[in-house]
Amino acid sequence: MARLYRDSAGRLYPARLFWSVPEGFPPELVGKPIVIIAGVYAGPVAEGERLIRPLRELATPLLDMSGPMPFTAIQSAFDPFFPKGLLQYWKSTYVNELSDELLDALCKLAAERPSSKTTMDIWPISGAAARVGAAETAFGQRHPFMVAFESSWTDPTRNEANIAWAREAWASMRHFASSGIYLNFPGFGEEKEELVRAAYGANYARLRTLKTTYDPMNLFRMNLNIPPDA
Repeated sequence: MARLYRDSAGRLYPARLFWSVPEGFPPELVGKPIVIIAGVYAGPVAEGERLIRPLRELATPLLDMSGPMPFTAIQSAFDPFFPKGLLQYWKSTYVNELSDELLDALCKLAAERPSSKTTMDIWPISGAAARVGAAETAFGQRHPFMVAFESSWTDPTRNEANIAWAREAWASMRHFASSGIYLNFPGFGEEKEELVRAAYGANYARLRTLKTTYDPMNLFRMNLNIPPDA
């Protein structure tokens, strides 16, 4: 598992999701722990079929939902599984390599998820995103992989267990020299400015200067905010 598949030109580099088969699929499969390989090839269908063939031949998949589909269908594919009202606490970090030790740790964490609705994702940051320097945009954390712990559940009496799992899983990544955080997956933002600094890295100081210049009264503050200089 240490080698995530990509074709020689880097045109197909899918994400990996640790999950459980959700409702809406064959009843005998619902709740079964799974690993999903999810990616998009934007190009001729025949070429896409050729590129994905090695993934299909790794083993017999539990489900194979690959095939041509409209862009709008891709964008909304996971929407039914994250409905309004779902309880969520998502944390994330970045790692530079997917060692066997890290993958073993992720498999163990996946087995310990307190909710079958929770996903654990490995997002590759490659292609065009990897060709942009860290100082060229506000998004400065351009490590090869983001690891996300997307704790999701429905029973409010299980809040503590699900939040604790995500926090502990996220904290355990320090053993693998992880760094930074993705601001869309910040938990409750309880680390406050420390979290924002971790997200923007070396770009934080320049962004604070811009904030001080263009928004000195901190009008735009209803987010994980970079405050202006006092």
